[in-house]
Amino acid sequence: MRKLILFFFVITFSCGSQMKRKPAKNMIKTGINDLYQVSKIDSVNSFYFVYCTKGEKSYKIFSKKDNRKYNFEKIKEGEYYNFKLISFPDYSTSDNSITGFDSLVTCFMLDKDTQICKEKGVNGLYTTKNLKGLYYIK
Repeated sequence: MRKLILFFFVITFSCGSQMKRKPAKNMIKTGINDLYQVSKIDSVNSFYFVYCTKGEKSYKIFSKKDNRKYNFEKIKEGEYYNFKLISFPDYSTSDNSITGFDSLVTCFMLDKDTQICKEKGVNGLYTTKNLKGLYYIK
């Protein structure tokens, strides 16, 4: 009888430990391929520009400078983040656009002092609610 109880105890323990290792079906797993890697951080006037890559594509995100200190993580070059990108309106058709002699160069005024231009190899201009200045909000 003791052997039978011991046998059921071992089976129950091993099955229980196996169940703990399996992730829940509704749990969303974020892999490194789902994240954006920050490759460069730049600033112009009152804006930060965060260049990042995901897969083979490059993205340019702008964030208004904010001098307040937040209890969030400050982004760093080379690190990965789960940005929720919001596409900025197509600034090539905006009233504020400036097109030079080269039809491939299109620039846009973010404010009265800050002009940004489309860049070759960058997949558009974005903003995100995940950034306050350079602080990442999960």
